[in-house]
Amino acid sequence: MIASGNRDEARYERPDVVDLERPNPRQHLTFSVGIGACVGSGLARLVLQEAVGQLVARLGGLRLDPAAGTPELGGSMFRQYSPLNVLFDAA
Repeated sequence: MIASGNRDEARYERPDVVDLERPNPRQHLTFSVGIGACVGSGLARLVLQEAVGQLVARLGGLRLDPAAGTPELGGSMFRQYSPLNVLFDAA
């Protein structure tokens, strides 16, 4: 959706051309920061942090699965996580 928003012909003249001198660069959505950033992202991070905290507190003996590979963080533009394989003790 970000890519299509940046190619809106009503907003950008020649939207498919890389133009470093574009007159309205702050309205570009590529980095999702500044004027184009999501106003709810802080709240979403807070809700996710609280939800994960509650989940971890309720799962006794939560630990990484030693049989699974080491989790990795990748991606250059957006964070890409590999699966996080865990084990826990059933209550």
